[in-house]
Amino acid sequence: YPWTAADREKLLDSIFAGRNIGGFIFRVMPYDETLTNGGFLYEIVDGKQRLSTICDFYENRFPYRGYFFNDLPAKDQYFFTDFTVSFADLSENISTKEVLQIFLVLNESGHPCEASVMDRAKELLAEEIAKEEQV
Repeated sequence: YPWTAADREKLLDSIFAGRNIGGFIFRVMPYDETLTNGGFLYEIVDGKQRLSTICDFYENRFPYRGYFFNDLPAKDQYFFTDFTVSFADLSENISTKEVLQIFLVLNESGHPCEASVMDRAKELLAEEIAKEEQV
């Protein structure tokens, strides 16, 4: 989790100011994979830190400007829970190679992931490309 407290605060500032916080991208998992990965129906391709921040604040795991979510006035709680975000679902038919390419393109700019995460994604992509070349 590379985000700092300041990063989380900036995201929540944006939400409470009604600004766009960018979209989330999920991959619909193939049914057979949901049986082996703990039943998860979606994989987060982009937006994990933003989503974690939103969930953690909503679950009172950290305060924002001195207030936990449950301490906010009802009007502010409603504004937060009613905030609209965009998201895209990638088809379960999308290849792992395509998912990794999307991940790398989206995360090579902005607030980048840790180098080890990016390096691992690049390794996995190279493996997928090598598999295709063997066919």
